[in-house]
Formats: sequence, C-alpha cells, structure tokens
Amino acid sequence: MPRLVSPEAQAVAERLQVKRPRSITIVLPHLPDYKAGTNGRNERMPWVHIEAKAAAREEALALIREQGWFGPPMEQATEHIIIHAKKRTRRDWDNLYIALKPVRDALVTAGVLVDDSAQRLHPSFAPYLTGCVADSVTIIITEGGEKA
Repeated sequence: MPRLVSPEAQAVAERLQVKRPRSITIVLPHLPDYKAGTNGRNERMPWVHIEAKAAAREEALALIREQGWFGPPMEQATEHIIIHAKKRTRRDWDNLYIALKPVRDALVTAGVLVDDSAQRLHPSFAPYLTGCVADSVTIIITEGGEKA
C-alpha cells in the first residue's frame, strides 16, 4: 500500500504539532484547616497540628487518586490557587498557602511532582473570590514553568 504522506511532510507535521502541557486539578470542598499550617501549631497540644496535616494530606491523596494520575512526575510545574469563600472575611494569603502544604506533599507522594521545592514548583495566586455559594479551594498544577 502506498504512503499517503511523504516522510518530509510527516516530519514537518510532527514539528508543528503543539504538545499540550499535562495538568491536574484538585478541588477541596472547603477552605484549608488553619491547624495544618505553621500558625495552627499549639505548643500545649502539638498532636492537633500533626493530625490536621495528616488528615489534609490523606484527603488530597484521595482526590488525586480519584483522577487516575499516570505518567512520569512533572519536573517543573506552576501551581494556580483559586480561593472561593462565602463570607467576605479578610484572610491572609500567607497562612492559606502554608495551610495548603499537605496538598503539595500529597502531590509528591502520588507521583505528580518530583519535588515541591521552590526550584520546581512556582505558585500563582488568582484574585480571592468572595460571595460564592460555598467555600472551596481549586488548585491547578500545570507542567512547565520557570527554571531556577
């Protein structure tokens, strides 16, 4: 059977084909537990902090596994964080980001990311959305990003 496309045309088509970056989206149906962050530590009850981190990590692992992630881990990635809140209460981005650390740990454990260090994972914060129907956090991890 004759070839319909010449080898040269095939090579050009392959070069022009755009590779879509891999991504994964995690939607937490609530705001992160402040006890999972460093500000939630209580010197008199340190187990509360440890238990909150473990629970948040297990929840994130379940959400990642639910999506059926496969393939090699991402070497470089951008983390897009979108916070949806019912109330218009002022919240501190630093504390929210720290409280989401167990989610980043779960991404490494599940094999989505090689590492969650600053050299490999680059955060991007969307505007804080208030007046939403329910509290939630959407985290989108997209392959690619700045190389340190």
